[in-house]
Amino acid sequence: MDRITEYDEEDLEDSKELGLADTANKNDAVDQKDNRAVARIRYVVFLVLLSVTVAVSMTIYVYNKNAEVSAFEDHFKDQAAKVANTFTFNAERRLEALMGFSNHITSHALTSGEQFPMVTLPNFERHATITLQLAEVVAMVVLPVVTFEQREDYVKYTMAKQGWINDGLALQQQRMDEDNEEVLHLQEQFDKGQLITNSSDVDSTKNVPPLIFKVKPGTTEPEFEDGPGPYTPFWTFAPAIPAWNLVNFNAFTHPTRFRELTAFLQAKTTLLSSAADLRKNDPLTTNRKSVMNLFLNRWQNGTFEYEEGPVSDIYVPIYDSFEPDKKLGQILSSYIYWQSYFTNVLPEGQNGIVSILENSCGQSFTYVIHGPEVTYVGEGDLHETKYDDLVVQTGFGAFLGKDAVEVEPLEAQCFYNVRIYPSAEMEADQLTNSPLIFALGLMGVFLFTSVVFLTYDRVVARRHEKIETKAIRSTAVVQSLFPENVRDRLYDSGDRENKKTHGGGFWNDADRKNHAVDSNMPIADLYPECTVLFADIVGFTSWSALHTPAEVFKLLETLYARFDKIAKKRRVFKVETIGDCYVAVTGLPEVQEDHAVFMAKFAAQCLEQLNPVLHSLVDRLGPETANLNMRYGLNSGPVTAGVLRGEKARFQLFGDTVNTAARMESTGAAGRIHISQNTADLLVSAGLDSWVVPRETMIEAKGKGKLQTFWIAPEVELSFTARSTKSSRLGRQTSAMGGEDDDEDEARDTVSRAVHRLVNNNSTQQPSAF
Repeated sequence: MDRITEYDEEDLEDSKELGLADTANKNDAVDQKDNRAVARIRYVVFLVLLSVTVAVSMTIYVYNKNAEVSAFEDHFKDQAAKVANTFTFNAERRLEALMGFSNHITSHALTSGEQFPMVTLPNFERHATITLQLAEVVAMVVLPVVTFEQREDYVKYTMAKQGWINDGLALQQQRMDEDNEEVLHLQEQFDKGQLITNSSDVDSTKNVPPLIFKVKPGTTEPEFEDGPGPYTPFWTFAPAIPAWNLVNFNAFTHPTRFRELTAFLQAKTTLLSSAADLRKNDPLTTNRKSVMNLFLNRWQNGTFEYEEGPVSDIYVPIYDSFEPDKKLGQILSSYIYWQSYFTNVLPEGQNGIVSILENSCGQSFTYVIHGPEVTYVGEGDLHETKYDDLVVQTGFGAFLGKDAVEVEPLEAQCFYNVRIYPSAEMEADQLTNSPLIFALGLMGVFLFTSVVFLTYDRVVARRHEKIETKAIRSTAVVQSLFPENVRDRLYDSGDRENKKTHGGGFWNDADRKNHAVDSNMPIADLYPECTVLFADIVGFTSWSALHTPAEVFKLLETLYARFDKIAKKRRVFKVETIGDCYVAVTGLPEVQEDHAVFMAKFAAQCLEQLNPVLHSLVDRLGPETANLNMRYGLNSGPVTAGVLRGEKARFQLFGDTVNTAARMESTGAAGRIHISQNTADLLVSAGLDSWVVPRETMIEAKGKGKLQTFWIAPEVELSFTARSTKSSRLGRQTSAMGGEDDDEDEARDTVSRAVHRLVNNNSTQQPSAF
C-alpha cells in the first residue's frame, strides 16, 4: 500500500485536537473568556461593596461626629451664656449695693448733723455686713477726704471714735485666733517706723495711730505725713480686723493707689482700678496681701484664703448731700476678688470652661471653671486658640459700662470684659467615641456581609466549575456520538420535556398541541447519497484471547484514534465502533457530492496507517500484534440516520445500504478495500475508473444473492490533497487515545453492541424518510 497515498504527517499534526480534547480546548477558551468577565464583575462588585461600606461608614461617622460637635457647641454656648449673664448681673447688682451704702452714709450725715470728713456710721460693722453680702466684695474701707486745715481736728476725732474697731471685732470673736500671723506681720512693719516716740503711753497694738502717716518711698515702713494734702486716710473698714495701725494711713501715698485716687479726685465718679496679683513677691503689695487674708478670713464664713488671682479696687464717691451742687466728703473703697465672680455659677459636672477676664488697661487673667469651683490659671490669655470661633463674651460694658460714665474715661479707669471658651477637657467630657464605634460597627457589618457574599459567590463558582466540567465532558461525549443537527433536536426535545415537567402549568394551548406532536416525532432523516464503511480487524478474536482487557483496549484506542484523525481530515463522519469494527459514513449530516471519493481515500489512508500503528505497539503488546490486519467494505446509496430515544439513546444508520456495506466487509479480504457496484459506479463517474478493479469471482451475499464487487486497485497512486471545499461541521469525533475519560468510556460502552445486531436490525429495513 506504499503506492496508495503519501500521508502528510504535518497535516495530521495540525488536526491533533480531536474529540474530547478539541471540545475541551474550545470550551476552555470560551470559559476563560467568561471567567475573566465574571472575575472582573466580581472585582467590580467587591470594589463597589467596599466603596459603599467605606462611604456609608464615613458618612455615618461624619454625620454623628458633626451632631456630637454641634451638641457640644450648643451645650458650651448654654453654659457660657450662664457665666456671662451671671457676671453681668452680679456686676450690676454689686455696684448698686455699694452705691446704696454710700447713700446710707450721706443720709446719716444729713440726719445727724455731722460734717464731713468727720462722719462715722453708727454700728458700722452691722450695716456694712449686709452690704458686703450684697456686693460680694471682700472688704469696704471709708477714706475721708481731709484737707491740711482739717488735719488736726480729724486726728482728734479718730482717737475719740476708734471704739468702732472693738465693736466690730466683738461680733466676730471666733475669728480672732486665726488672725495672729497676719496681725504680727502688720505690727512688725508698723514698728519699723518712728511714729510714736513722743507718745510712749499709747499702745499701738490696741489704739489707732495718733496722726496721719504714709509709707516711705520704696519701702513698707511708715513715716509722718508731711504733705500739703488733701489726705485720704483709712478710717472705718468692714469686716473689722485687729489692725489698728491701718487707721490714718494716707492711701493717697500708696504706690498702687496714687494714680487711681488722683484720677478719682479729679472726676469724683465711680472708678474701677486695674488688677493686681497679690501673690507676687512685690514689696509694694506685701502688706496688702496680709490685709487681704485678714479680710478673707471673715468673708463668706471664712471659706476663702487668698492664694492667687487678681484683685481690684472700686472707688465710689460719698457726697455731703444729694443736691446738684453736692461735694465729695468721703470715698468708699472696696476690694473686688474677681475669682468670686466665677464661683457657684455652674452646677457640678460642668468642667473645663475657660474664662478670660480682661480690661481696657491691657491686662488679662485666665480662670478655669469646674462646676461651682474655679481655678486661677495665671496672668494672660491662656485659652486654646482652636476654640477662638466659639468665644462668648460680655462686652466691656458689663461692669461699669462705658455708657454709664458721664465724663471722659479716666486715665486710671479700667473697663472689664469676660471672654469664655471651651477647653479640650470640656470637649473630652462632651464628645465620645460613639460615632467611631458606630461607624466601625457598621463597617464591620458591611464587611461581614461582603465576606459572606464573596464566600457564597466562591462556593457557587466552584460548584459551577464542577458542573461545567461535567457538562463539557458530557457535551464532548454527545458531540462524538451525534451530528450537530441531531444534537440540536435532542436538546430542543429535552427543553420541551423540562418545560412540561417544571412549567407545564404555564403552557398555552398552542404549546401543548405542538408538544403533543413533536414528542411523538422520531429524530430521523433520509440521506439519499451516502457511502458507508465497515472496517474489521482480522485475527482480533484469537489475538484478544491471549491478552488482557487493558491490552485489548490499548490496541483499539490507539488504532481507532489514528482513524479518527484521518476521518476529521477527510470530512468523514465516524458513526461508532462495535467491538473491533469501525463504522463511518460520508454524505451526512451534510450533503457531499463526492462522498464515495472521500470514503475511498479515507479507507486507503487507514489501510496505509495500519502497519505503522501495529508495529509501534509491538513492544507493549507483543510481536503477534504485527500480524493483525483489517478488512474494509464500502457501499453507497440512501441511508436513514437517526436516534432511537430511550435511556441510552445513540445515533444509528438504517437501510439496505448499511447491510450491503457490512456484507462487503465480511466477504472482503485482509489488507484489501472491498467496494460494491454502487460505489464503483460513483468512482468511475468521478473519472477514477483506474481505481476500480473488478473482483475475479462474484460473491454470495446473504439476502442479496450473487453480487459483482470490486477492489480499490493497490497499484493506483492516490495523492493526498485537502480539497478546498466548504467546511462541514461533522460533529465531534471520538478521540480514544489514552482511554482516561470515564464519561467517554461509558458512552463507548453504550454504543458498543454486536455487529450482528446492527446487521439484523438493518436487514428488515428499507430506505425511508420516516
